[in-house]
Amino acid sequence: NSNTQYIVLLVFGFLSITLGYADLRSYKNNSATGKERIAKHLTNMMAGTIAVITAVLVVNVNIEPIWIWWVLPTVVITPIIFYWNKKTLSP
Repeated sequence: NSNTQYIVLLVFGFLSITLGYADLRSYKNNSATGKERIAKHLTNMMAGTIAVITAVLVVNVNIEPIWIWWVLPTVVITPIIFYWNKKTLSP
């Protein structure tokens, strides 16, 4: 079978488990307070936004190459996450 969809599922599954474990660890250690908590929340909300936009584009836009729609939201939104985190965590 030439279906390589499993790669996408593995990558997104790994990312979601990693983010969930990091949240659990910071919750148990009570390490995310104040600005750090806001930055973590912002990162998770924007990761969810990337996931939703990716799903909408992949399902509804039929332009080749299809892989571009899997990558584009991450490439566009990740720098925004870094910018907002830097702005949030600055003194």
